[in-house]
Amino acid sequence: MKEKREILQKKIYDENGKLKYVVIPNYTKTEYFMSKNEIRFYKILILAITEIREKYKIRLEVFPQVALNRIIKQNNRREEELEKNIFAKSIDFVLYDKEKDEIYCCIELDGIEHKTDPKKIERDNIINNMFKDNIKLIRQDVKDTYNKDI
Repeated sequence: MKEKREILQKKIYDENGKLKYVVIPNYTKTEYFMSKNEIRFYKILILAITEIREKYKIRLEVFPQVALNRIIKQNNRREEELEKNIFAKSIDFVLYDKEKDEIYCCIELDGIEHKTDPKKIERDNIINNMFKDNIKLIRQDVKDTYNKDI
């Protein structure tokens, strides 16, 4: 059976430069922490937050790729399905108000697949319902360029 995914192999050589053995590590780092679209948006978001801090005297911080279970908790323990909605998901950006010690809002960056892929649409609906009465959620469409006045 052929392996469907790429497996990193670490080659170990002896003192003569001859291959001694190959190790397959249990874990490797991912290639990207954020997608290229998320990185592009993050850079502009940092500029915008800097201006907001100065203009409105709000001490906001930006946290990318925050696990949902760090900001949303399940309230109804009788509904097991609800717990599955929280784990193994993240929100693209959390804006945190340091003065009030609370989340100011969250931002989800939506590519075209959020309008065309049924699984993404279902996930977005679940996320929207979670945030509806809890935390302000801003959905930002992916663009080629952004300005600080998002």
